[in-house]
Amino acid sequence: MTLPENLTDKRNAFNRALSYDPDFRERFPDGLLTTRQVADYLGVSPSTVLRRWRAGELPGFRLASNCLRFDPDEIAAWLAERRH
Repeated sequence: MTLPENLTDKRNAFNRALSYDPDFRERFPDGLLTTRQVADYLGVSPSTVLRRWRAGELPGFRLASNCLRFDPDEIAAWLAERRH
């Protein structure tokens, strides 16, 4: 089975993130992350996470008007891209 190029790139980025932090997935077993969880993991404030998300720099999505969530795999891929 061959993955589309964008999925292959995401998988490779996720694997690179795991090489930096092998326990990443175990830290967040419940699925989607909150703004605070992402902030704690990245070592920044929740307002920085929100600001970067609004600017389109950080992958995330709204579940409702006041409910923002982040996919751990996308955060790992985003982080891996910036560690080069």
